[in-house]
Amino acid sequence: MRGFRSALIIAAMVGCGGTQENANQADPGTIAGTMRDPAPAAYSQVGGSIIPLYSWPTDANGNVAAAWSFVASEQQKWSSKGIGALIDGGCKVAGYVYTQYGKRSLTKVERDIRNWRTWYPQVTALFLDEMSNTAGKESYYSTLTSYAKSIGFDFVVGNPGTSTIPSYIGTVDTLVIYENTAVPTSFPAWQASYSRYNFATLSYAVSSSEFPASQVTANRASVAYQYVTDDGAPPDRNPWDSVSTYLDTLLSLLSP
Repeated sequence: MRGFRSALIIAAMVGCGGTQENANQADPGTIAGTMRDPAPAAYSQVGGSIIPLYSWPTDANGNVAAAWSFVASEQQKWSSKGIGALIDGGCKVAGYVYTQYGKRSLTKVERDIRNWRTWYPQVTALFLDEMSNTAGKESYYSTLTSYAKSIGFDFVVGNPGTSTIPSYIGTVDTLVIYENTAVPTSFPAWQASYSRYNFATLSYAVSSSEFPASQVTANRASVAYQYVTDDGAPPDRNPWDSVSTYLDTLLSLLSP
């Protein structure tokens, strides 16, 4: 997603339809017979959708952009401007920071994280893009998550954009394990040993006529957050600058 970060001064990832509960915990009794006490959580997670909204939240006249208003209205509430409209509409907004697959210095990433808290204190979640999925960078992401939570963030999403490995569970709250066209039809076997709240998927260029409602429903057992959009079909190069035209259908399928 890094190619669109220049539009993210105010744009963000938007989580609608749920909050967090024990996201980095394995399902009880499924790992080598080990039982772990639930981790303290500031809110209760029920799943839903993570919506990439890589566009300005207001137009040149200061009016809330149509895409942002649409997401907020899907949660059946009104508000004033941009981020505030989404928060008041029942969505959790996350600030975007890229990590260059663990190659970007912690100092620079933490600076960007701190800037989100300084400039937009109402943003309480974080989206770490370009997350590594190879062994050796786990402590890098654990450090970033710890730092983010120490300054007031309460939910951290990491985006490798593809399958990852078990050692990254718990380095962030939720991992985006798929970012591609179509809706995934299967997941790695090891993933079943962990709570679905560890996982999210992002699908784009899926036309309304091809929207696979049954697959989205089936995938709820494996991932807590799903987003599917018809945006991004060629020649469109940015699948995240407008909202899915069938968002209401998607959210109804994801309702608890």
